[in-house]
Amino acid sequence: MILNKDFLSHIGYKKGQKIAVAVSGGSDSLALLFIACEIYGSQNIIALTFNHKLRKEAYEEAMFVKSQCQRLKCQHVLLQADDKNILKASQNSARKGRYAHLLSYCHAHHIRYLFLAHHLNDQIETYYIRLHQKSHLWGMAGMPMIYRKGNVFIVRPFLDTDSSYFKNYLKNKKIIWVEDPSNQNEKYLRVKIRKLLKEKKLEIPHLKLIQSYRQNISSMMKTWLDKYSQTPSAGVITIDKNQFNKLHKEFRVHLLRFCLQAIGGAEYS
Repeated sequence: MILNKDFLSHIGYKKGQKIAVAVSGGSDSLALLFIACEIYGSQNIIALTFNHKLRKEAYEEAMFVKSQCQRLKCQHVLLQADDKNILKASQNSARKGRYAHLLSYCHAHHIRYLFLAHHLNDQIETYYIRLHQKSHLWGMAGMPMIYRKGNVFIVRPFLDTDSSYFKNYLKNKKIIWVEDPSNQNEKYLRVKIRKLLKEKKLEIPHLKLIQSYRQNISSMMKTWLDKYSQTPSAGVITIDKNQFNKLHKEFRVHLLRFCLQAIGGAEYS
């Protein structure tokens, strides 16, 4: 398990700061909530549950999470969809709507850290989804463990942990969890990929190798931008054209994507 008291120290976390944890009631997020309370103290944890209003059971599940928070003596906040587009959402647009509400709450309440319970199995599924979408190697490296969105750090501490860890953790503590029926619905690409992986019809990708490539390129870009770019005002990045033209074409594409993402404040370039 990678999560410990020093996990956030390199991005400025100080003892006593509030941490938000996105909790649906499933085994992954519920275990993350319990672990976060153990490590950082229940008084510093705020569990955020988002109700898409896509399933009739969703409110009951949110109340289940609330009851677990009462047991832990941590704060619970229920966020609900108020956008008709979210109510009719696909899995992907529902995810974006959920993140927007979670981040909005964190920004409004000056919470700098938002924990998500994505794990190794999610990362492998994401690889195959992005392969299906003909993503570049950059995207196929998967979700970053920590990235910044405005003033909030989105943190996924368990990306190297198998999903079985969470169920075993909760079973040992005799804690029940919620099963989302959409996780079995094969109309969703992620569920289809999950089934193929379980049946061993897809190989486990060498994610560490691809992630190392992305990390190396990221480090090179930051070094180059420190030397040959300026940010004279918000939303503007100027780069040295002569130095830029000396770069390899692929590196130039990465650099422009990085700049576009930084200016736009978007998840993707």
